[in-house]
Amino acid sequence: TWFAENELGTATGFGVLANQIGPAVAYFLTPAVVASTGRGFSRLLAGQFFATVLVLAVVVAAIPARPSRPPSTLAAGRDAVDGGTFAEFWASLRDICRKRSIRALCLGYALAVGALYAVSTDLEVLLPDASTRQISLVGGAMLLAGLPGALFGGAVLDASKDRYRPVCLALACGAAAAQAGLAVVPVACAAALGFLLCAVISAGFEWGAELAF
Repeated sequence: TWFAENELGTATGFGVLANQIGPAVAYFLTPAVVASTGRGFSRLLAGQFFATVLVLAVVVAAIPARPSRPPSTLAAGRDAVDGGTFAEFWASLRDICRKRSIRALCLGYALAVGALYAVSTDLEVLLPDASTRQISLVGGAMLLAGLPGALFGGAVLDASKDRYRPVCLALACGAAAAQAGLAVVPVACAAALGFLLCAVISAGFEWGAELAF
């Protein structure tokens, strides 16, 4: 299998980590390719297009649709029965959305993701005296620190099952404190903010999987 049954959080962390690599690279790459006048932007978009096509080709050619063995007893049970109809899928989805815990998870996850991308997008507003390269440094530090943060969130949940709420609450409080100090110590606070918010996002993915199944 790709991951053991007790490593769901770590597996989720790897998924969140991969999601942050692109924005982190973009913060350092974009100022070097695109001038302040906008020159070079088309070249950047063309590079992104060809890189995306290349990654898609590698995924289709090299990654199997499923592991050779089911990763868990739940997955093995699903493989043994029919997938069900589309109507049954929607009925199951409706039942999940009626759960209070799912709605709370969606709200908390939306706030974490919104805070991460709002801060990374509006760094010029939050740091009006910083230059373009300083903004890139702060944003890159925030997203690069989020890479180990995503793995940290998954690993913590694997080690502390059934403690999703206190873990997520502690990470969110730390992120709020880091954001409060962003204007005072930009790079350090941005790195701490990225680390903690990506850990919350990873925990949110894992909690959602646990609640759904």
